[in-house]
Amino acid sequence: MIKISSIIVVVVSSFYYILRDALKTLPWSWQNLSVNSSGQMQLLNKRGEQLNASIVENSFVHGFLTIVNIKTSAAFLLQPPIIFINDNRDALRSLRVWLRWFNQNKLAQDLNTVQEPDA
Repeated sequence: MIKISSIIVVVVSSFYYILRDALKTLPWSWQNLSVNSSGQMQLLNKRGEQLNASIVENSFVHGFLTIVNIKTSAAFLLQPPIIFINDNRDALRSLRVWLRWFNQNKLAQDLNTVQEPDA
């Protein structure tokens, strides 16, 4: 009984994420993403709702899959990661390049702000 219920949970969960992230058919599926140079994102879902968020540095960038972790100003709202599958190659390539450079620039800024202790 436990095995069957586990399989059902995995199948239902997979079906949900395919509908939300790959097919983008659910009303809360993200449809549009815009990013500015300071890392602020504006997301637009299928219902027309807009969310302002910033990129978390532990996002995953790969040629076939990009997972962007975001945080919002409202700390009590837990936002799921945004999964991009290779559907629009040029736009996704630009996003991947920007994410890689954004993470390196953030790391360089963080290293520059650390001050060495006085001897």
